[in-house]
Amino acid sequence: MEGNSAVNLVLTKDTAVSSGNERVDDAKVDEHGVEGVLNGDEEVEPPHVGMVFSSQEEVRNYYIKYAQRQGFGIMRRSSRCGDDGKLTYFILACAQSGKTRSIANKKVHFRQMPKTNCKAKINVVVDPDGQIHVCSVVLEHNHDLSPGKLQRNIQKKSGGSRMKKRQEAKEQARKVMHQDSKSIDGEHWSIDTIPSVTAAVQDSLRHVLAKRAVEMVKSGMVIGLGSGSTLSLVIEELGKLIREGKLKDIVAVGANHQSRFVARQFGMTTVDLNDANDIDIVFDEVDEVDFNKNILKCRGAVHTVQKVIYSMAKACMILAEDTKVVHRLGSSIPVAVEVLPIALSPVLRRLVALGGVPEIRSAVMKDGPVITDLGNVVVDVSFPNGIQNPFELEKNLNMIPGVVDNGIVTGVATVVLVAAVKDGCNVKVMDLEEFIELVKARRDANSTT
Repeated sequence: MEGNSAVNLVLTKDTAVSSGNERVDDAKVDEHGVEGVLNGDEEVEPPHVGMVFSSQEEVRNYYIKYAQRQGFGIMRRSSRCGDDGKLTYFILACAQSGKTRSIANKKVHFRQMPKTNCKAKINVVVDPDGQIHVCSVVLEHNHDLSPGKLQRNIQKKSGGSRMKKRQEAKEQARKVMHQDSKSIDGEHWSIDTIPSVTAAVQDSLRHVLAKRAVEMVKSGMVIGLGSGSTLSLVIEELGKLIREGKLKDIVAVGANHQSRFVARQFGMTTVDLNDANDIDIVFDEVDEVDFNKNILKCRGAVHTVQKVIYSMAKACMILAEDTKVVHRLGSSIPVAVEVLPIALSPVLRRLVALGGVPEIRSAVMKDGPVITDLGNVVVDVSFPNGIQNPFELEKNLNMIPGVVDNGIVTGVATVVLVAAVKDGCNVKVMDLEEFIELVKARRDANSTT
């Protein structure tokens, strides 16, 4: 966990808690909890939204110690797992929360503290990288607390064996498949069993995409240029055609300083957005694109200006390698949200309320956060289960006061060109619809063999 709040406290039989040279044995210890006295003057930071832990055990140990310092016990109340069996969300609540347990069923019940419907709990989400974020804190105890007293800690039993079997089945299925290849129900699609992951193959895909894209450009056009390595190749290809005299009077509107600078280097006239009435066609590469041509444009942190360029263009051509085509946006890449610096704290709270896990993007070669060309801060927001409805989330994010815009783009792409390796060595560029059909055909063929 960030800071010094995390502790390693293991509750086992015959546990003794000591402070300095003193030793105090617990009155009673069993596998469901402990009771006794906690000594020592170490302060424990109260839980709050934004805390980050590296493991489930770490957050549990921390909250156990906090509860013991305050004088209440905790219990595992509930959890939720994704379709792959991985934990995505859980709650740690006060041991006195919930209704009194009935004894009508005559089952054996372990001695526990009386229930008082206490509302004290913390809600925690797990991001795709395995980090655990505190997203909600409620500390409304409606019973007396006894600071320093070590109360019983009861862990609710769950259907662990069933979940374990489910996860083992998932892991076994993954072993059958190639580790870099995903099924039709997974995140990424690829035509071949081994996707294009090497640097050399990716470079070939980008060059082929760039050459295919410039075929759409005619003399006298005003073109929009996004950002990224593939767009740099597009600009380079356009520069070659201009030098050869095959294209003339090309005017470019760049999304950032880099694209405008490179365009001028290759002989294009560049203008600002305010100087362009409309744009004939815009080219851009994306971080992710789904089957409905919704796109995620986040890593370059220039999505706000790019969206303005999209809105001015008669046609929008998206360029993507096969690994960028996903079943659901946001499964592995967070959504970039551009935020006014003065509104950062309230925006972060609203992002958590939407179910996201926000993190301010830090600069690599300088101290502090990433600052956009417009002077704003970038917040990367992860959604543990991916983006269920891109259109709704794009709208809801932009409705937060203080948000300038976000990296989800829906209803804009006219054409999505996908480059993929076919038959082990040949690179083919196709429309998204054709790519999806090829993947389905390959999947069906593999299922019959």
